[in-house]
Amino acid sequence: MLASWVKFATSNNLDYLNLTIETFIQYLEHLHQESVSSNVIEQARSAISTIFSMGSGIRLSLDERISRIVKGSKKINPQEKKIKVYHDPEPLLLMWERQSISQLDDNTLVARMATMLVLFNSVRFREMSEILQEQTIKNQYSYQILIKTKNDLTNCTRVSISHTATREGVSPLNTLKECLKRRQNKGPLLWKKEGKPLSANEVSNYIKSQIRKTSLPPDCEAYMLKHIGLSKAGRAGVNHDKIREHARWAPGSRMFELNYNLLGEDTEIIDAICAKNKNNKQQEEQDIRWLEEISEEELIEGDTIASKMEQNGSNTRNQLSLKEPTE
Repeated sequence: MLASWVKFATSNNLDYLNLTIETFIQYLEHLHQESVSSNVIEQARSAISTIFSMGSGIRLSLDERISRIVKGSKKINPQEKKIKVYHDPEPLLLMWERQSISQLDDNTLVARMATMLVLFNSVRFREMSEILQEQTIKNQYSYQILIKTKNDLTNCTRVSISHTATREGVSPLNTLKECLKRRQNKGPLLWKKEGKPLSANEVSNYIKSQIRKTSLPPDCEAYMLKHIGLSKAGRAGVNHDKIREHARWAPGSRMFELNYNLLGEDTEIIDAICAKNKNNKQQEEQDIRWLEEISEEELIEGDTIASKMEQNGSNTRNQLSLKEPTE
């Protein structure tokens, strides 16, 4: 997208480092005239607006004229919506239930925390790498972590971490409390050797280490967990608008508004994600047998078992689907 914008700006004698609403509109109209698909136009609006808004603080994508261009391109060139199919997170939930948080080594504890943040709270890898323990806000029934906004790094948004009523053995709040205890409420929430913060890429690798300890198939990537969780919540009947807000797909939430708190104390989404699938008892038994084959050391230590995954790659997984909303 950036290369396309730079090429357009250069050919029209525009300063590609100084994006204005007027030049942004010209660029999107150019894409439309070039018969680019409406999906690509929408992606261009989102990607370029996000990058330039971080520096200027001006939220380009929310201008009504820009919104009309995107909506118009969709009406003229409608794209067939694809139904994405995601795996059930049950193997991860079962593994966490069988773990004793206090016995986990630091790497596995951090990996568990990162995995829960993306599965239950849709937190991005970069955002996770910047969370500080000393900024945690402690309430009676939940804690809140602070995440930096994209367009104003001096402001932070509160994200609530709580227990879940549907799965007592899976508690993001207890995992968070153990992380704070280990580092005495100081430094990064997700740390590595010598207390240094994980980079966004390292966060992804730590999450992969959790996935590889379960019977989830090899093609399940770390970033998919966000969609896996929201897919299950959607199938459970959670309001679609609530899911859009939670995932920051809703207008106005993408830039992480200061007053946007990820639904505060509302636990409906996490409860739906943690709920057991009553219609697939056989699959649950297979997942339990898988975990029983793993030694206690593998459950509490940071080593992965990718070779076991490859041997069981043909294992059929229960899958859930939800039409993914567009930004």
